[in-house]
Amino acid sequence: MSALRPTASHLRCLAAFLLPCAAAGCAAAPPPAWVEAVLPGARPVPPRFVSLSYQAPTADCPFAYAIAVDYDTPPLGEEPSVSGALVALPSSRPFGVRPGPIPAGRTVRADLFYKGVRVAPRGARREVYLGRHAHGPAAPTAPCTARTWDPMEDFLALAFPTLPRALVAEGTSWRGARVEGRCNKTACIDPDTYAGGRENHLRPCVTPNVEETLAGVYETDDGPVAAIESRWSDGHGEKGIWMERRVLLSIEHGRTLHAAATIHHMFPQPTFDRSFGPITRTVTIRALDGCPGVPDAPAFRDEGGLLDDLDRTRKSLSDAARTR
Repeated sequence: MSALRPTASHLRCLAAFLLPCAAAGCAAAPPPAWVEAVLPGARPVPPRFVSLSYQAPTADCPFAYAIAVDYDTPPLGEEPSVSGALVALPSSRPFGVRPGPIPAGRTVRADLFYKGVRVAPRGARREVYLGRHAHGPAAPTAPCTARTWDPMEDFLALAFPTLPRALVAEGTSWRGARVEGRCNKTACIDPDTYAGGRENHLRPCVTPNVEETLAGVYETDDGPVAAIESRWSDGHGEKGIWMERRVLLSIEHGRTLHAAATIHHMFPQPTFDRSFGPITRTVTIRALDGCPGVPDAPAFRDEGGLLDDLDRTRKSLSDAARTR
């Protein structure tokens, strides 16, 4: 099959992006404070088009993450926590996955091992599928809930944003993951009275996808990193439910390095003191494994032994699966 030729509109778009750069020199803006906090010394690069895609872990270096959950006001029955997740190729057939981006239209089967809240003390194991632009199964309700109902699906939804299928430049936005289920409930009620029914029948009981934006590309000693900012709302603005997320993605190694999602739930929820009120939940996910592409910075160090705990969980659950 011959390669697609660029059309006149494609060339005009490219010229509109490049010509101002040629005239003005395209001085790159310094990294925002949130990037500097995670990647000290990150260097801005001149504006350019980049291709973003995910890669699978290698057989000898699975992806390990710490998942820290914090609340401004903890919901009833919840408290701040730290859990761990490990994404690995199946031990029965860890080879046969080519290095580089996952081919378009294909998925790579992997095992997700999890140790933390909402599962038995020994941990949990689940079969997941890694794609070039998204991983799953991922919870379609992760951006709107005041607590986690399925921590493994929430991890996939919050750590790995849906990536664009085309080249993108700084400032480009694209449609991300679909948000559904219970997240659609609040879209068709009055945010001031919390009433639905006949008076609010014109409100659509549906919410938009997550909106993703490439905030910038930065150079590090471990390769270029894309900064992605995400936004989702149930349509009621700051009176309802909305999520904001910031993700750092290794472009060369095709994986999330750091993700911080804050879910603002303004509709009253049962709280730890047995009253009702709004809840803000912050989920911070950071790579711990030291695989290629993971920076040697404080944000990515395992100081609590979580990586060893995940290795033991993986071995225990893999052995149990083989003896069935």
